[in-house]
Amino acid sequence: MSSRNIGGTCHFLSRAPENIILTVVKKAEDSNDIILRFYETSGEDKKAVIRLTETLKGAKETDLLENETSEISIQEKTIKALISKHEIKTMKAIVRSQTNDQQISMHPPTTFI
Repeated sequence: MSSRNIGGTCHFLSRAPENIILTVVKKAEDSNDIILRFYETSGEDKKAVIRLTETLKGAKETDLLENETSEISIQEKTIKALISKHEIKTMKAIVRSQTNDQQISMHPPTTFI
């Protein structure tokens, strides 16, 4: 998958505003949760909005080693988090399938450049 085909939407998620660049979507190392990594490019504090196609069970901010550092507010399929200018942020999305209540797994990892 090339970045020119992605735009703001990638089949199962979207992000806003445009100055929030999503660089990694992958399965967590120790669970079936989804790790998202993104950064802010305009040099302004912003609110990142990540929308998934599946209902969220929860979301956590993590460090680069995926250790949970704080809880993130969610609303059904949406994660909203403040991101500082030029900050790199990593979060864990805990997603439950609506059809069979099983956690979703992702294979292989997807990295956007």
